[in-house]
Amino acid sequence: SPWPRRRGLRDTTRSLWGGSPVRSPTPLLSRVHDGRFGVGPAALATDPTPGADRRPRPQGLGPEALRLAGERYALLRPDVLAARAARHPKLAGAPARPLVVTVVVGGTDPGALRGRLVEALRRTGLPLDVRGPGPTLVADLAASDLVVSAAGTTLWEAFALGAPTAAVCAVDNQEVGYAAAVGARATVGLGRPDDLDLDTAAARLSALLTDEPERRRMASRAAALVDGLGAWRLVSSWSGPTPWGHGLWS
Repeated sequence: SPWPRRRGLRDTTRSLWGGSPVRSPTPLLSRVHDGRFGVGPAALATDPTPGADRRPRPQGLGPEALRLAGERYALLRPDVLAARAARHPKLAGAPARPLVVTVVVGGTDPGALRGRLVEALRRTGLPLDVRGPGPTLVADLAASDLVVSAAGTTLWEAFALGAPTAAVCAVDNQEVGYAAAVGARATVGLGRPDDLDLDTAAARLSALLTDEPERRRMASRAAALVDGLGAWRLVSSWSGPTPWGHGLWS
């Protein structure tokens, strides 16, 4: 196993104090942030938002911090990784059933986005099986012909699962990831809540739902963008080279 078993973090920190090149009165801190949201003092700062590696270093992140940024560090739940490993390519050809579309916009949906997106799907005039999030969300994402999602964690999970997607930038802290994902042609952008035109969204959704080859190409680009190794890269950095000359976990 790549995870240290003999010592806990407390003992590791003590070993860094005793005889290591580091002379620090406090433990080294690894922090995950989201663009400018959640930035603070850290020895290792990770921003797993797609496109973050192409953005300036955020204010508030000290020059001494080692920065890991971008979709290479997307952190996924174990059940998502298991579903990615077990996924099977869908058979080509139009299915003899309504296409399954899963709509996920977050736990609170303050802008009532889900209802608007469902209406846009209705306006496509296509026979669709529209579903919401449930206790089997990961399996539902993997089995969907299309996932319509806010540009947050669920979208990156859908990418990793190789699911075709359409995305909406639901809140400010999703802007960077949304723009990067749309720019990489890993998803179809539907806009923000304040400029979400239902007829325009319906046209984009209809074009995607009736173009199976493009859904496959887009899903392939998305799965390559979020490859499931983000957590491994983050943990590996604890024992890799750092500005202190050794790993955070040694």
